[in-house]
Amino acid sequence: MPIAEENFLDEQRATISLTWGDGDALVAPAWNGMVTNVAVAPGAKISHGAKVLRIDGVWRLAARSSAPFFRPVSPESGKEETRALNMLLDSLGYANGGDLWTWDTTLGLRRLAASLGVPDAYAVATFDPGWVLWLPSDELIVSEVLVAPGRAAPPMGEKVIAGVPRISALNVVSADDAPLPDPSAEWEIAIDDLTMPYESARIARPDRLGEVSKRFAAARPEHISGSVRRAQPVTGWQVPSSAVFVDEAGEVCVFRPGQDGEWVAIDVVANGGTVGEVRVVGALEPDVRVLVNPGDVVGDTRCR
Repeated sequence: MPIAEENFLDEQRATISLTWGDGDALVAPAWNGMVTNVAVAPGAKISHGAKVLRIDGVWRLAARSSAPFFRPVSPESGKEETRALNMLLDSLGYANGGDLWTWDTTLGLRRLAASLGVPDAYAVATFDPGWVLWLPSDELIVSEVLVAPGRAAPPMGEKVIAGVPRISALNVVSADDAPLPDPSAEWEIAIDDLTMPYESARIARPDRLGEVSKRFAAARPEHISGSVRRAQPVTGWQVPSSAVFVDEAGEVCVFRPGQDGEWVAIDVVANGGTVGEVRVVGALEPDVRVLVNPGDVVGDTRCR
């Protein structure tokens, strides 16, 4: 019987349950004044450096920093706050002083202030934390805008922009009677064209769930279809189960035709299969022919 080498993903259908939670949000720092312009709308994507709104004519930026700025930063501030400001300036493309407050810090700060429309930006010597809204993730997709021009700036801690809901956890179960493989690095979860490591039947890591949340946020389904499959295909041959020979020593082999009409044993490792068929891995050649009934033909021979 001729057989051909194949790649096997061992893909198995799965039902994936989604647990939804609130999305990220931009919240107000300590503001005073009136909202004079809003630059985003539902569906917009906000990333680091994006202009979000103006208060009293001054733009406020989304800032992806390690922590929110909570007080003014000046030449008299501590090293940690100075470093955080310099990192912000650097990430926005402005001059900065690294770990120290230098003339580059002042220059970068004034250029930032000018870009925001701060009055007398040329003389600014202190960073105002009210110029930025802390962005808790790399990107926020706007679900709702909670401010409007002509209204008072919201108080500290109040939501300004609500992000789309996000998945807080997903659970994977088999979609049929066959059990899923044990979670390991060999396997992955596939949802359409999205994949993630199958490290557990329950996934709750935000870095694993971000793209899935974006894909399904509009509909917010409780269950979706997917699969569990090998992260890398296994190469082997699918042979009739009767072609797999086990000798008295427990060695496993199949037989291929030799040059002189004899049958040559090829050591293989059985690696799963389906009803009536076994997948084997071994030193077989492409499009090899194997003996389907070695028990009847070769008798009590040995694999080695």
